[in-house]
Amino acid sequence: MKKFVKNLSAVLAAVLTAGSLLTFGVFASSGATLGDVNGDGNVNNVDASTVLRYDAGIMGLTAQQLMAADANGDRAVNNVDASQILKLDAGIIDGFFSQPGGGTSGDGASLPVVGSAFDNTGGLTAREKQLYDLFVYKIKQGESKFDYGPIDGIDGERAVEILFIAIDNHPEIIWLDWISRYTYNDYTVQVWFWYDEATNTYTGFDSIDFSQVTSAFDYYVNYIVSLAEQKNSDYEKLLFIHDYIAEHTVYNHEAALLNEQDPYGNHPDIVCRSASAYGCLVEGSAICSGYAKAFQVLATRLGFDCGLVSGWGEGGYHAWNYVGLGGDYYFVDATWDDPDDFWQDGCEYVKKYEYFLVDWDTLAKDHTFEFPERTPRCNGGRYSYYSYNGLYLETYSYEAVESIFTRYWNKDTVEIKFGSAEECSKAKIDLLDNGRLADIVETKGYSGDFTYCYVFDSSDPVFIIHCDMLTAA
Repeated sequence: MKKFVKNLSAVLAAVLTAGSLLTFGVFASSGATLGDVNGDGNVNNVDASTVLRYDAGIMGLTAQQLMAADANGDRAVNNVDASQILKLDAGIIDGFFSQPGGGTSGDGASLPVVGSAFDNTGGLTAREKQLYDLFVYKIKQGESKFDYGPIDGIDGERAVEILFIAIDNHPEIIWLDWISRYTYNDYTVQVWFWYDEATNTYTGFDSIDFSQVTSAFDYYVNYIVSLAEQKNSDYEKLLFIHDYIAEHTVYNHEAALLNEQDPYGNHPDIVCRSASAYGCLVEGSAICSGYAKAFQVLATRLGFDCGLVSGWGEGGYHAWNYVGLGGDYYFVDATWDDPDDFWQDGCEYVKKYEYFLVDWDTLAKDHTFEFPERTPRCNGGRYSYYSYNGLYLETYSYEAVESIFTRYWNKDTVEIKFGSAEECSKAKIDLLDNGRLADIVETKGYSGDFTYCYVFDSSDPVFIIHCDMLTAA
């Protein structure tokens, strides 16, 4: 540590005096890597000195360079970022705020390293990527009017599309979810908030005080992340935030109906809140986009490469997530796993895992992608919930189900996925209609009365049984 402090002092002395001996490379015009401020492919003391010169007012930085310079993610570029860059260069730390902590996860699976995360900007051209970087920087500064100079091949309509790609990638900036309307010309995009139905007017960002909602949001995010970090593996961390969202959020059917009736029109406050990570994590009420943004915020804070995916499910507009784990990508749909929105025969509060860490082919059976080019190919299989936990059976077998119940006897719910809906139907008929579930209970030494509920769909391969006596037996 003493060596680091000495080096930092030397850099400070060098860059704050005229005629600095340090030289600076040519700044790159394409994709920025966090910490690589001068774009030469390295993160070192040269980048740190550039940050310090900017902080001292000696030189300016482009929007892309500012994004690369914000090493600690606090939306400001100053000597703290220079310190982080020097620590990385000295080997004191092995990653920045939004990057995995280096090494391997608790279950031995390496997370993505610097620069290896999926580029979900939708194949933007180099010029469009520059505008994207500018919008991201302005968003982080809290601006609601985005001025930009003329750019060949980018008109106002395309600029709006690029702006909303940037917005989708930053759900942690919660004021963005209160956007109700936007206007644009060839060089400016303006967004508006808080639609008032009584006066048919919109309120600009400057008139809204988001300090209270931001403080509450940050508190809950930090609290949930602190709980997740206590888990032993990356798989368990993702499972924890999936379960936390399901257990603490009620699906807002009123907001969903309003949004469905006018998805691209005037959004009253109830829709804005429910479509945000704030509504999900702070108020416990959300629609699908709120669930997905909450999962994205938490997973990203934990160091995972996670993004928002939009499209359609069961005929309605829908949102879910992709997330990287163990070198592969998976999908997570926390909304469709929420027990509030899926219940049968009294099982209102039974969590589901049918859409936790699933592959492309599984999800595509009932999800349609709006922007597949902004979604990684999710082909991961190792961490599929059912396979990973020994809850997948290609065919129904009473003995195999009994073995699963033995392993999960201390839990009140057993969820099994079969190779087909037909095999799942066999399980339902044998265990419930023929009464053999009682035989399993009896073999465990439980002779008293017990009740159960179940979730079963003749077209679905997943069978859930909830028995209220399992933990007491």
